Amino acid sequence: MVKLKKRILILIAAHVVGLTGFRYWQANDYEFFPPTPEERAAALGQSQWGLIRVPVANLNADNRFSASVVTQALMGMPIRLLQKNGWYEVQLPDGYTGWLHASQFVRMTEEALGQWNAREHLIVTSLNAPVTSVNDETIVTTLVAGARVAKIRESESVYVVELPDGRQGEIAKESVAEMAVFQEVERVRRGQVDFGTAVQATAELLLGQSYQWGGTSVQAMDCSGFIKTVYALHDMILPRDAGQQAYIGERFYRLEEAQAGDLHFFGSVGKDYRARVSHVGLSVGEGRFIHALGDVHRASLMPKDKEFDAYEKRRYLWSVRIRPQSDDPCWQSSRENGFYQTPPQPLKVCRLKKS
Repeated sequence: MVKLKKRILILIAAHVVGLTGFRYWQANDYEFFPPTPEERAAALGQSQWGLIRVPVANLNADNRFSASVVTQALMGMPIRLLQKNGWYEVQLPDGYTGWLHASQFVRMTEEALGQWNAREHLIVTSLNAPVTSVNDETIVTTLVAGARVAKIRESESVYVVELPDGRQGEIAKESVAEMAVFQEVERVRRGQVDFGTAVQATAELLLGQSYQWGGTSVQAMDCSGFIKTVYALHDMILPRDAGQQAYIGERFYRLEEAQAGDLHFFGSVGKDYRARVSHVGLSVGEGRFIHALGDVHRASLMPKDKEFDAYEKRRYLWSVRIRPQSDDPCWQSSRENGFYQTPPQPLKVCRLKKS
């Protein structure tokens, strides 16, 4: 009885301190082995993959609708299922995880997702693009920039497309690009000296859009979601959070060195002299930047500018330049990302540069 009581107390203590992230924990000779992601996914059987089926899906911090949104996924994005507890814990192509309700995705086997990945696809390039019925003009759904659908056939002005859940409709050609063409155009653009200017132009299309915590779509976004969305529209999958984005690329501290497309990071330094990154903006050069805070707007770190932001100036930490020509697993194109392969593959490990 005493031994049983000890085990019960240990279980309670384990629940209090939390076992998430621990592979091994031991107390009073009673061992706990929380399952790895692979072990958790194995419990789901053959269907350990999925495709987002709604225009914008919210991933929550917990398995309930009232939990806070931590990130978003767009239609046609492949996901890996990690575990089921009412909802599904899933992983996105950027490595981020969250809880997703089953109504927002189509569950698939590895083989089925591989077959989908091998099809011809279109990517939405307009901020919003309605998909209408093939038989009449009723709306099937409205997609946002970055969403992906399968191409069936085309006419002079429209594509007939298939959505991940099998629905079909028509989408205007002017609203989309063929995926293979888009990927090649952006690959070439990333090698040009004015790539940062192209990134800036994309960011300016989002000026005035709403702020939303956890948002990563052109409808509404948080600060790092804004950066992630802008770069995704150039086929670059960046880490999700500002605290991750701050540790990729090449760091520098002199604002006069900043170019269009660089990233400025903001936050505080604790008593242990460690930086706490809490905000990010996209440089447009000369100390000026665009960021999402309240809405997407311009600001400046230069005191003489009319858009000078004294608050951000006080908490400026450093800047980062991402070299799109470099081979860095901390950013990938959709051609390289494992989730978009046939068959889908695990993601490469991104080791953030903390120094």
